[in-house]
Amino acid sequence: MVGRVAVSLAVGAAAVLSAVSVGSGAPGREAAQPSAAAPAEGLIAYTVVRCAEQVFEVSVGSRSVKRLRANDAAEYEPSVSPNGRRLVFVSTLGGSADIYVAARNGSGERRLTISPQADYDPSWSAAGTRIAWVRERDGRGEIWVMAADGSGQRRVVAGKDAQNPSWSPDGKHLAFWEWQKDVIYSVRSAGGPIARLTRGWRPMWSPDGKSIALARDVDGTSTLMLYGVASRTARTLFADPEEDDGWPSWSPDGKRIAFERYDYDTDTNDIWIAGVDGKGARPVVATWADEANPQFTPDGKRLTYTSDAATNSDIAVANADGTGERFAVTGPAWEHDSAWAPDGTALVYTSDGPGNPAVLSRAGAAAPAETPNWDIYLVRADGSGNKRLTKAPADDMSPTWGPGNRIAFESDRSGDSEIWTVAADGTGANQVTRRDGWDGDPDWSPSGTQLVYASERGDDTEIFVTSTDGRDTIQVTRNDVDDDGPAWSPAGDRIAYASNAGGRWSIWVAEPDGSNVRRVTRGPGDNEYPEWSADGKWILFSRDTGDLVRRVMRVRPDGSGLAPVTSGRIQSWLPSAAAPSP
Repeated sequence: MVGRVAVSLAVGAAAVLSAVSVGSGAPGREAAQPSAAAPAEGLIAYTVVRCAEQVFEVSVGSRSVKRLRANDAAEYEPSVSPNGRRLVFVSTLGGSADIYVAARNGSGERRLTISPQADYDPSWSAAGTRIAWVRERDGRGEIWVMAADGSGQRRVVAGKDAQNPSWSPDGKHLAFWEWQKDVIYSVRSAGGPIARLTRGWRPMWSPDGKSIALARDVDGTSTLMLYGVASRTARTLFADPEEDDGWPSWSPDGKRIAFERYDYDTDTNDIWIAGVDGKGARPVVATWADEANPQFTPDGKRLTYTSDAATNSDIAVANADGTGERFAVTGPAWEHDSAWAPDGTALVYTSDGPGNPAVLSRAGAAAPAETPNWDIYLVRADGSGNKRLTKAPADDMSPTWGPGNRIAFESDRSGDSEIWTVAADGTGANQVTRRDGWDGDPDWSPSGTQLVYASERGDDTEIFVTSTDGRDTIQVTRNDVDDDGPAWSPAGDRIAYASNAGGRWSIWVAEPDGSNVRRVTRGPGDNEYPEWSADGKWILFSRDTGDLVRRVMRVRPDGSGLAPVTSGRIQSWLPSAAAPSP
């Protein structure tokens, strides 16, 4: 879990920034246009993921890539209609994940479904007259079918956590798989009894209807298989113990299969293609980014797919109710983990700066072989005066601003991820924790004499409190689950943190000595990254419902008053705020 770094400035943020030229910015970053700074009380800062997953198309032969859609929403799982004229895909343009159609070139989108929960996995029937998709309800997937214009929506499968519907060529049946159980079933497209077919996931019916391509776990590796509908047996297409293969898609002539391949060495997902005999496997799209969801176009010459190559994140500032949003830091790099100065005039944040592969690729340069380092930056609340604070050949991240003249942050400059502090001008770095394993997510006590942080101990992560010299340490949480992202209340009497006790991440509160533990939130989705308001009456946190939409929420420490702060059109998370009582 990504946390925040604590920065203490006895001289105040304004004094530190007075030595920074306005609009200097970090190299390779476009600073936001300055605007009048609003009062510190009532402002929140958070990370916004812009241009999340987007829809692309690639030529199978020349491997030339074309971006079909461009906006700040997350858009994924594209597929071209059988007549080649329309594109169906998932988009969060309307605030939640829904099914959209557009012209073949991605223009003129039209929303087909409207659901408070997620709609995804759209699939054209062979005739192009119907679309099957998955609708999430109470955390479980259901198979639905509608006409290509969005009319006649009806549920076909309920009672199973159904995923990835695939039409039979005659349009009479749908194959799908059940989440977690990894079992593939068949059902009539009009509804009715469900028949178990075989083990595996992500089924895709062949154009002749004789086979179903699927993925199955073989000795811990996701392996592509071909299942014979008549023989009811499956054979391995090919297997590589060093790679995970999945999401198969048939070419229109049934001679080739496109698929995702996860490379453990590069930690990326790429698009590959191979013959149905398992021969001739080769990459079609292989970059530093993650590519997914390949689908052949009707002529078999191109593939549509999803990629996060255009993704970046910026630092936004808004009022406590989410209105008046503006960007303090924006550009092609990744910026996140913002934390306010005590006087509200500035922010510290984490960025990978000019070395970001997205920055280089957009400029036409080759992406670096290794991921660039993360560093801590400081910027005025109006977006001016961007200054880089740390420059070590290591990852420095998770800033948080506290009282005093030091900044606490997470860094692996000693070889392990440890808690460090540094002066507000970036000098005088000092290591606080010294142990094997990960220590991160620091936050200052209001007095500035202690730090709370998360530490990986054995098989789980626990919350600890330590003195600023690292000598006196107290363990706050003791259990067999992961607890992290701690945040100290302004009064110093409570610590909020995230815990996955019960299987999902929720917000919890405890006293600094570990007593009086209580759960604050109970879903839906994962609730993480807590941050206290300045008056201690609210806890801000990020909610991820699993549909590529993150929202900043707020709740009172007793669990009441739960309400969204940001909309769900684009991902917003990692809040840092002084939210007043309404």
